[in-house]
Amino acid sequence: MAWMLEQLGDLLRRFPEIAVFLTLGLGYLLGRIKFKGFGLGTVVGTLVVGMVIGQAHVEVPNFARTLFFLLFMFATGYHVGPQFFVSLRRGGMQLVILSLIFAIVGIGMTILIAWFLKLDSGFTGGLLSGALTQSSVIGTASDAIQQLQIPDDQKAVLVSHVPVADAVTYLYGTIGVTLLLTKVFPAIMRINLRAECEKFEEELGASLDKPEDQAGFEAAISIDVQAFKVGDEFAEKTVAEAEAAAESGVQVARWRRRGRAVRPDKRLPLRKGDIIALSGPREALLKIGPRIGEQVVDAAAMEVPFHSRTIIITNRKAVGTALSQVRQLDDKRGQGLHLRRLTRQGEPLPLLPRTILQRGDAAELIGTAEDLDRVTPLLGVPDVPTEKTNFVAMGLTIALGALLGVFAIRIGGIPVGMGTGGGVLLAGLAFGWLGSYQPALGRIPDASVWLMQNLGLNAFVAMVGLAAGPHAVEAMKSSGVQLLLASIVVATVPHAIAFTIGRYIFKLNAGQLMGALAGAGTVTAGLQALVDESDSSVPVLGYTVPYAINNILLTASGPVVVAASQFWAQSGP
Repeated sequence: MAWMLEQLGDLLRRFPEIAVFLTLGLGYLLGRIKFKGFGLGTVVGTLVVGMVIGQAHVEVPNFARTLFFLLFMFATGYHVGPQFFVSLRRGGMQLVILSLIFAIVGIGMTILIAWFLKLDSGFTGGLLSGALTQSSVIGTASDAIQQLQIPDDQKAVLVSHVPVADAVTYLYGTIGVTLLLTKVFPAIMRINLRAECEKFEEELGASLDKPEDQAGFEAAISIDVQAFKVGDEFAEKTVAEAEAAAESGVQVARWRRRGRAVRPDKRLPLRKGDIIALSGPREALLKIGPRIGEQVVDAAAMEVPFHSRTIIITNRKAVGTALSQVRQLDDKRGQGLHLRRLTRQGEPLPLLPRTILQRGDAAELIGTAEDLDRVTPLLGVPDVPTEKTNFVAMGLTIALGALLGVFAIRIGGIPVGMGTGGGVLLAGLAFGWLGSYQPALGRIPDASVWLMQNLGLNAFVAMVGLAAGPHAVEAMKSSGVQLLLASIVVATVPHAIAFTIGRYIFKLNAGQLMGALAGAGTVTAGLQALVDESDSSVPVLGYTVPYAINNILLTASGPVVVAASQFWAQSGP
């Protein structure tokens, strides 16, 4: 057995690429294992596997780590860019303030606990990364350590401590915080999270019954088409009059008198015996159908060519508009169109009258090509599916960002700067924001962004884990318990303070507030747990702004906590 392990270790040392992809595969497998809904997640799973395989002393070039990390940072900036800048202007000042308070308290508690426990720069960076579940800090903190003016062997040890601390502290940062958001805080408030979300949905207009008050373009997941033979009541009435008699969202999609079925002119007078096909929500058709006449089966008339189109909200007139007012942008008040889905940063939003559209939101509409073409420019630009990434724009943006991150200032002899990773993050942020105005300038498919984020981060983490492997056991023995206890303080205090301010000063709805805390702590698993617990998408409304802001602030703070820890180390006891 020992001989086989030695042969395997020798193989991995000779071909480190095998070790990297073996770590990726096994790490994802470990991260997907869940017990009662909780698991390590792919990042920590990959990190743990990497540290185990790293016991074989596998060496991976630093350049490879940097390359994958820069891809991840660019994709992260590109993804949150539109929402980040929108949040600074109209994302809700309360949520912005809550995000800033959370970040300041979280960073401050990390520095304070590190000073109290005498943690080195590596453990400090990993504590921030894991306790506040911002894995990108592994890269920015490690990059900052590499810039320190200390011997290379000390740098290697400190860099290895970052992922070790992250792996230990991430457990409470995810599982503990999720329990805080879904169980502890609601219990403190003595509220039912689902009832609170329903209350907020009422405030957004969930109970409004008037057609003009409903969500724009008639929010309906399914559209029904039914054919009727025109009877006495609607004989000699025009198509427009027939549509006016029905509820909002119903239109005469096809008309047939003798020949083929066509889309009728609104001024066309109907005659008794004409076949017309109505499209709209099933409930509305049930009401108007008997008045039109006898329901029939007419394949030619009922063959309405519906299409689905996703529109990115960019038009200034649409940005900041409530869903119930969107149809007012259209002369035909959104007739024939149905809103199927509205997402922000990939998360679904409630389709309620007072839900506010923001730049970069994606609205999926269903209707005929003519209706979609009419409304698309009123909202923004179509999200044209593409499988091709704009490598020119991507490459130049990453290069410019890395160049920007090279520059640093020295405070007390300690270099403090963004690093190449931080520079690329800011460049990706600007590129994503620009793309929300003109998507055609630098369109990157969602699948490509997902791949860069997940492969970039996890490949980077795999290599970091491999490098940390030889030092992991010793580091766990010396500081494992300290780090676990430290993570409880660092993760709990900012959440508790932000919770207190949000609930008792800002008076935020509990569902929105819990979502905001999940976003401020960048706990994506917590958001999903909140959505499941409340059976509502209300937490998403609180999540997106803090998530966009603190994704940037926490990532950029990696060099700050490293510099603070190193300053105390140089100052002595």
